[in-house]
Amino acid sequence: MENITETFVINLKECKKRMAAIDKNLTEQNIRYTRWEAIKGKDMNIVDVHENTSMMCRKFLCNNGIIGCFMSHKLLWKHIATKYGNDNYTWVLVLEDDAKLVKGFKDNLANVFYEMHDWPSGVMYPEFIHLACNIFCNLGTITPHIFHSVVVNTTRAYLISAAGASKLIRIFPTINYHVDASISINQILHRNLGYYTTNNFVTNNDGQISSISINSFPRILPDFLNLLLVKGLGFDAVNILFESPVVSFEKTINVNIAVFIFILIVAFLIAKGLYTWASMYVLIEIIYYTVTQKMKGNNEC
Repeated sequence: MENITETFVINLKECKKRMAAIDKNLTEQNIRYTRWEAIKGKDMNIVDVHENTSMMCRKFLCNNGIIGCFMSHKLLWKHIATKYGNDNYTWVLVLEDDAKLVKGFKDNLANVFYEMHDWPSGVMYPEFIHLACNIFCNLGTITPHIFHSVVVNTTRAYLISAAGASKLIRIFPTINYHVDASISINQILHRNLGYYTTNNFVTNNDGQISSISINSFPRILPDFLNLLLVKGLGFDAVNILFESPVVSFEKTINVNIAVFIFILIVAFLIAKGLYTWASMYVLIEIIYYTVTQKMKGNNEC
């Protein structure tokens, strides 16, 4: 692709179905790519975790999935910065393996790069362009296809310059939380990254549950909210919220589990008659979880 120096697909080695799906999608659009080995947080040793995360992340804010996801992107940023230096005109396309490029993807990119050639003076030059935005995507028009924004609600697909990669490494010497939420918070507080979105969804979810989604018990509440919000905030918004840790010891207690425990405590405090309903709820959760896990299959990534 013209203007794109390299394309990377971030993929866990066990996620073969995902890799096959995105390989087919990219091949159909005649896009060459390099597979980038994703980091599995639970496989990181203690030394690496301590060197790359803050104490708040390790103890309260992060689970293995959050750390592994952030490390996967951060190591790729380091690779880009090392290979291409601090060049603001060397661009790399980064995709996670659940991305799907829509028809006309190359044309959309061509429009974006064409408009960057005549960039408005006094406006920070792009360093990171979000290609899969689905919430608060337009906080001000820069060009017909490029918008101001501060919200990074997924890292499924983005363009990053070598200069942008170098800057993100400096901004995030350690991991504090989700990679997308961290970039959003940084932009809200500092706006020191040339971060923009496009006005076209040049990628969309292929329908698979994201690798950061909840696969742990219980499942009914987040699945119900996903169903309601699929045309609004989308899958990731709910999944990230419920997967977010409340506290982490040997096992992470995430928002999902905390809500589940809260429901049981309320049932216990209000009336003994609710014990039956609480027991039925637990039983339904167990059945629902068991059925959905079997439907996904043991090899589902």
